Amino acid sequence: MISPRPQDLTSYEFDFETYGFSPHQWEICVPFKDCVVWSIVLPYLRSADFKNDREFGERLKRLTRNELKPSTVKKVVLNFNPFLNMYACFFHETLKKIVQFFKNILDSERSTPKKRKQIDKELSKISSLLKCNILLINLYDNCHKLFKPEDDSSTAVAAITLFRNNFSKGNKIFSFGLTADLSWKLRESALNNILRNFEINKKTKKEIQNLAGGKEKKTSFVITLLKNNFTHIVFKLYESPYIAAKFANAGFATDPRIVDEDGLSALCYALRCSNRNLLYILYNYAANSCHDSENTFRDPNPCIISNLLNLEKIIEGDILNSKNFENTSDGAEQARLNLEDLRKFNTCLSKISKGILDIRKEVKQEDSKQKRIILHILEVFDEFFSIDRLENDVPIPDLIENYTKHKMYYDNLDFAVTLLFFDNIFLLKGKLVSPQPLLYSELESSFLLSTLANKYFTTDAKLVAHKYEQMMKIHDLSLETYSTNLLIIPLLERLKMRESIRNFCKILKGSSNMDIVTCIPEEEIHQMLYNSPEIKDEILIFRLHHYLSTALKTKSKSPRLSFVVERALQVIGESIKIEQENPVSFRHLLRSCLPKKMVNLLKQIRDVLSHLKNYQFSLKFTIEEDNTFFTLIQSELRGISKAFEIVYDIQRIRLIDFLINRGFANLKIPDNTHSLKTQQKDIKKELQRRISLSFEKKCYRYRTLWRNLFDATQEHINAIKNSSDSLESVTKNVNDIFHPLIYLATFLHNMGKIRKTNLFDDILRQVEKLHLCSSDIWETTEHLIGLFMDLLNSTDISVEEQAEELDISAMNIEIFLKQLMGGYISEEEKIEILGEIPISINNRIKTNETLVSNLKAGNILDLEQINKEIDNLFLNEHQKRNIKKSYQKHLKKSNEGFLELSLDSNSEPLDAAGLKSWKKIVDIITETPTPDKILNLIFEKKYVSESKLQLLYKEIKFSDKTKVKLSELMKNSKKLEDDNIGNLLNRISKLKKIAIDDRSDVQFLWEKAKSPQTINYIVYKIVQRYFRESTFQASLEMLWFDCVTILEEVGDFKDFGVKTSYLFNGIDVRNVLAHGDPLLESIGGILDPRDFPSELVKKMLHLLEDYESIKALHDIWKKMKLLHAHDFSKNDDCKTLRESIIRSRRWRKYFKLLTKNPKDSQTLEAFLS
Repeated sequence: MISPRPQDLTSYEFDFETYGFSPHQWEICVPFKDCVVWSIVLPYLRSADFKNDREFGERLKRLTRNELKPSTVKKVVLNFNPFLNMYACFFHETLKKIVQFFKNILDSERSTPKKRKQIDKELSKISSLLKCNILLINLYDNCHKLFKPEDDSSTAVAAITLFRNNFSKGNKIFSFGLTADLSWKLRESALNNILRNFEINKKTKKEIQNLAGGKEKKTSFVITLLKNNFTHIVFKLYESPYIAAKFANAGFATDPRIVDEDGLSALCYALRCSNRNLLYILYNYAANSCHDSENTFRDPNPCIISNLLNLEKIIEGDILNSKNFENTSDGAEQARLNLEDLRKFNTCLSKISKGILDIRKEVKQEDSKQKRIILHILEVFDEFFSIDRLENDVPIPDLIENYTKHKMYYDNLDFAVTLLFFDNIFLLKGKLVSPQPLLYSELESSFLLSTLANKYFTTDAKLVAHKYEQMMKIHDLSLETYSTNLLIIPLLERLKMRESIRNFCKILKGSSNMDIVTCIPEEEIHQMLYNSPEIKDEILIFRLHHYLSTALKTKSKSPRLSFVVERALQVIGESIKIEQENPVSFRHLLRSCLPKKMVNLLKQIRDVLSHLKNYQFSLKFTIEEDNTFFTLIQSELRGISKAFEIVYDIQRIRLIDFLINRGFANLKIPDNTHSLKTQQKDIKKELQRRISLSFEKKCYRYRTLWRNLFDATQEHINAIKNSSDSLESVTKNVNDIFHPLIYLATFLHNMGKIRKTNLFDDILRQVEKLHLCSSDIWETTEHLIGLFMDLLNSTDISVEEQAEELDISAMNIEIFLKQLMGGYISEEEKIEILGEIPISINNRIKTNETLVSNLKAGNILDLEQINKEIDNLFLNEHQKRNIKKSYQKHLKKSNEGFLELSLDSNSEPLDAAGLKSWKKIVDIITETPTPDKILNLIFEKKYVSESKLQLLYKEIKFSDKTKVKLSELMKNSKKLEDDNIGNLLNRISKLKKIAIDDRSDVQFLWEKAKSPQTINYIVYKIVQRYFRESTFQASLEMLWFDCVTILEEVGDFKDFGVKTSYLFNGIDVRNVLAHGDPLLESIGGILDPRDFPSELVKKMLHLLEDYESIKALHDIWKKMKLLHAHDFSKNDDCKTLRESIIRSRRWRKYFKLLTKNPKDSQTLEAFLS
């Protein structure tokens, strides 16, 4: 189905007015199935005079034979607006009933079965039944035909216009027309509805309404906006293809390829805008066929190739018809240059896309094809890399001039090729082993670093640039300033990238016999980040900021709020984990932004959310229904987010410093005057000045960070003081522990914020001494801690700063954790409760542990000794007597020489019967409950039997406070029936609501999905939302985590859980690449259909497809427990459920969710099989 489109019928020789028709209409599409009936029913009812109840009632009566009440239908028909939602009416039960009633009437009126070629006869019959004129317009051959009722005596004859188009495979599809007057009313209503949900101010909304007003046809809405200098509105239109499509559906054309009466497209008018990014934003939308289908230039098909060739003609037409921009007051030369550059960019894209398509068509092995695709992309990129010469031997001023002049071309070429490269490099990694160590990852790093350098040192490449364009001067992009917006850095990084590309292609071409990949090792996926901790932390911090920002911007009434907040809590917990992390990682700094108790809380709730136990799902589902509660957590996340801001600032400074150093390192450009080296120092000087200004506003946060980091360092040092490791190992550990604190102190010193420089110098001397691995390491360590404490105490903090210190709370997050746990206990509370165990009981516990160790080691104890040890066990007298008897028998046999009791690997082997009996004794004693074991079961929310509880309370006299706490913990730890399938059904229903039901177009496709092509298109649409809507992304991820947890033991879902973690890491890289750049934001969401996001969505759709089968499996399992086996197989309900279950070819995979014991489900499996 395509959007409504205007049809000018004045060229048809027909007396429109006489028969009640209008030559100016809007064509409205309907589904292919029953397209004739839908195209009759909808306009017949919608064109009625609603002020005349009798007329509407008569029309409804002819369609339904009085089956429905007019009052019920009237409201539904009035709400029909194809310009707002062209799919909604096809789901409405009332309208579906009307269509079915009318189909039944037509069937009853036919004397012979309906034939496809008898459409004229069918329309004649409909015309007479409904007393209406029907005008059939064949759009494919410009013919028309009128059908009039046999009895045309009535004066109030309705008029319906049908359009007939050619469809795929020679089929004809019908649509209908609405008059221009009625269409305008509907379009105006749709526009107002769109604007209500469009995040712009009231003034801008009024401007759009004024420009869009009037019934007259406008060639292009976007051209109208550009002609009236409303470029800020155009930017908002194309922030997402979804927004642009909504306006297009309402009849306000947003296709940049449309030309006006002067033969100029929106691309040409965009050149008059001061923000040059707009040209490529419009071009990108046009290059991907305005997202009419799932294919893009990154996954080309013949239509995309044809579209790119058509764009070349449009650009050439703009160059010709613009007459060299002679009417432009200023900037004519730059406009001509940009349009020529755009033509070259389009040629490059066309060549890459055509080459990819041609290679894919070849009948060759996939590994060979993927290798050639990568080489093709990179070689074409090298061919179009520069306009004129951009080489290392060109003088610096000429390089800068060329780069500045064609900056927009270079930016967009690099961004597009970067995405094409990342689309395909992983596919190559999955096919062929790298012919040289780190070959793949080194080129990945080059692309990533080039993009980041452009992001941080170029104003042109940032979305916010147009907000500040009045403040920016051209020299801000040149070598003549201290500004961090310095073109030389991304230029140098770009030249390095080309060098890496040429080296990569040379090696790959020369490698004829490359090994086939069997499994991609994990390090290959992350390798590009390993050698650059600055980049790794950039992705870490961007990821944290991304999910926190998403949680904070989600509206309180949104059904996604709970999932988004849960996902944010997961990411925070992951970001502050420092176990096995490099000491240079900024995780240490992030962790120190928060109080220690809160850090432990956030880590714990992350672990719980990521590894939910069966009983916790029902608790979680209940909590998720309370949006008010998650709004409270949202406010706490705001405080946590502010606490992290200081580390965001430090990381930005660190990354810029890293890029500056890297950019100037190993220069191959002639620099006889050493101006670049001087410039490097000047840039850093200016960078420090700007940071110093920022520092003044957040000084108190640095002090908080420093204090927490110092406390954590001291705690970690104390923890390893009694280590038995080698001196070398201890020295390394101590240096690693001190590293974050030393880094922070050095940073503050460089910013000029440490007044006592002599103290800092002493610290540096002790740090050097620490590296020497000397025997007095602990003395040096103590001295260093003392120096850091003195330095911290010497930093004053004003009253104003103290007042501004953040008051971070996590009370509701803690409540959330307690609710998930069915009662929550902190580490401090555990220690306090275990401390109530009397010394005598602790001694018995230790004695029991010693006994178990001796028995497992095969040590034989004499009767007196073993009886004493067994009396010490926490068992009743009967159990103790049985163990003593068993042991006595074995001891007797041993003494008689029949059996040697030993588990020592060097001893003689026991006979099978004797060994089995002995192990049974050992197991009984090992599994004997002890108070500490029982308490740990309660802490872990595991089932505790009544006998164990009696033992616990008999042996220990707990305080009233502890009794209340233990009772609270045990409240929800009673043994629950496994209901993994019920949990899965809940998550599937939530996934469907968010991914399918929220969008009527996707819902329509899902309801009608019959072919693989339709499923692929649904996947495409969901993936686009995944990339472009952060709340949708976070919600989908959280729900998917739950599904993976439930399905962790189910076949291929188990392996896909690992893939999912790789996917999310890949999304983080993509988000960092795209953030802040308008072009990259818009094209960054389009990925190859074989990538991980598509795979994830396909898996999700499998679950949605299987919902009814899974539900039937859930129901039949409950029935089985109530029926005997012979009744079960004869029960009619069970037979019906069986049919529903086996409709899914994957039903056996879900069978494992019923019970952990296969024996319990044998009867059911036999019945289903």
